[in-house]
Amino acid sequence: MDPSNPINQLFSSRKDTSSLRRSLLQRTQLLITLLAIFTGFQGDLQAKPRQVLLMRHGHKDITDPSYNLSPLGFQRALALASMLPACFGMPTHIEVYFLDADSGKNGRSYQTAVPLAVASRINIRINRSSMADSKQVGETFLNSAAYENSGLVVFWEHRHLPQLAQGLGWPSMPPIADDDYDLIYQLTYPSQSAAPTVRQWRQSEILAGKQPCTAERPIVFPRSLQR
Repeated sequence: MDPSNPINQLFSSRKDTSSLRRSLLQRTQLLITLLAIFTGFQGDLQAKPRQVLLMRHGHKDITDPSYNLSPLGFQRALALASMLPACFGMPTHIEVYFLDADSGKNGRSYQTAVPLAVASRINIRINRSSMADSKQVGETFLNSAAYENSGLVVFWEHRHLPQLAQGLGWPSMPPIADDDYDLIYQLTYPSQSAAPTVRQWRQSEILAGKQPCTAERPIVFPRSLQR
């Protein structure tokens, strides 16, 4: 082929342009893919809550057919209203297991949260998805921008807490005994890690000053709230 021929030059120019376009398209697609990966990675790091406190509801009387806390459980709920902010900071979100408004079923989680909500002036959110899929709820807490850098307090039905914890990145949460109303699990999220740091607390030991909840000094609560 004679390169000096105008027709040959035209075909050669078209081939070079087509090759350049393909190269630019491939590079653009690569940049778009890398940007999507990077954006998703950044979102995973930034959307995490600062801290999540996992608890079941307060004490119940197994001889009581109602869905209410026992008097002992209500006293503990009152104690948590001052203890939780003092030990772990003021919450930004309070979430509870689904409450059936008609029957009152699962009302204890809501009742446990009320004193804390009053003290902190944070509205209680009744999570309608909790009965269907607690794991998915946990994933929402972990990845939604609505909970980014939040202090989330969760009162849940104890049999579904391990599934909730799994969604929060902690798949090894042990089951809670039916008669144990005293546990707090504190989940904190290091900025470069998807897995939380988990610490277990006993409400009664914090209230009695046996398990100091601050590095500066132990908080001693009135004896009437330690029961």
